[in-house]
Amino acid sequence: MPFNAAGVWVVTVQPPLSGAPPMPVGVHAEKFGPSPTGLVDTSAYAPNACLTSKFTLTGAARVSGGSGRIVKCNLFDGAAQAGTTFEVFFFNADFTAAAANAAFAISDADMANCVGSILITTSSLIAATGVLYQNFSTVLPFKCAADANLYAQVVLRSGTPTYGANDIVPSFLIEQD
Repeated sequence: MPFNAAGVWVVTVQPPLSGAPPMPVGVHAEKFGPSPTGLVDTSAYAPNACLTSKFTLTGAARVSGGSGRIVKCNLFDGAAQAGTTFEVFFFNADFTAAAANAAFAISDADMANCVGSILITTSSLIAATGVLYQNFSTVLPFKCAADANLYAQVVLRSGTPTYGANDIVPSFLIEQD
């Protein structure tokens, strides 16, 4: 696929039946992720507990009220805890979140701003340095509310791992409209 001078991936859409010329559509992909510092609690986790505290994906959209798609979701586990699955919840407005290692409980008002979740179950051992959990088969479209940010929280769905304070590093590939 061709990229223009600004680094935007340009896709040519087939012309409509009227014979009009093709129209280029720009798609720009960015990698986003919060700082891992202090995202997790260092006590043992139980299923359905919040793995991380709430974090912000600043500039997930190009402009306030903008939109895009989350096309890849990674979660690096530096403690190499095998046999765990995770779910990442995304919101288009700031929300009141539970602390890391507390039960995942979101109010009805905040759930109204949830644009969806992505379940992460596939993992690959990366030598002795950790495990990379990935989901790149789910595409989650979103539209931001009052700003250009998405807000997220990772929930542990299975396993009983224990982590160091900086062992979990989430990252996301987002196509911006």
